[in-house]
Amino acid sequence: PSKQSLFRCISGWIRSGFAIAAVASLSLSVQAKVLDNFNDNTKTGWTDFTFVPGFGLPTEAGGQFQFKQNVSPSGGAIFSASQKTSDPFELKEGRSIEYRVDVIKGGGADSFAILAFIPTANSPGTLGGYGLAKSTTDILISKGINKYFAADDGPAANLKQDNVTLVLNLKVRGGSVIINAKVLDKDANNAVLWEKTAVDSAASDVLVTGKDDPAAPFITSGYFTLYLYQDLDKSAPENPYQAIYDNAEVFVTDEAV
Repeated sequence: PSKQSLFRCISGWIRSGFAIAAVASLSLSVQAKVLDNFNDNTKTGWTDFTFVPGFGLPTEAGGQFQFKQNVSPSGGAIFSASQKTSDPFELKEGRSIEYRVDVIKGGGADSFAILAFIPTANSPGTLGGYGLAKSTTDILISKGINKYFAADDGPAANLKQDNVTLVLNLKVRGGSVIINAKVLDKDANNAVLWEKTAVDSAASDVLVTGKDDPAAPFITSGYFTLYLYQDLDKSAPENPYQAIYDNAEVFVTDEAV
């Protein structure tokens, strides 16, 4: 062959070698864990939160994790929560943490099922962390009380509330947290009913509701947290407000270069 064609062949081999080396240099470590399938009907490793002693605390029965609330004793919106404090997960650079939980049965427009990553240093009463909240009429991606990266309340959010899966994926890249939230239909082979992505950067980000305070992202350890938020409408109370969960799962993926 001519010198030119030989040179092209050698160059191609070199480029291919570099491409193979680049692919080989990125490795993924994936860990999957069932936090609780609730089949033993015994609440183990969960720490409850409520503003009113005894109000709205979840029970583990019938193979499910059940939140039920009567009308708010405060006369306004109220919530209760439970955290899997036996299993903290660290969010850090190059890592993705994905929380999943099934909502077997929800309430109406004012019963919000919430799946959240709440930093270990924060009280669940602040809602300070990353959360996916859903009722029959609204879907929110939150960073705290009245602090929303996304807030859908139109036709796109008018979705089924029973037998769905809430998915909250948090990925740290370049000092920012990329938040991907999805709602899947368990009755339709996990078809995606709703999905949005937001970014919490080190700067003060523009939220659709509220102020990004603190501006810094939550790159820290946190707990898998479930809530029932009652957005009380005195003219149309629900009986009861509820969110019944099953199959709490976590997937942790680390990238190494």
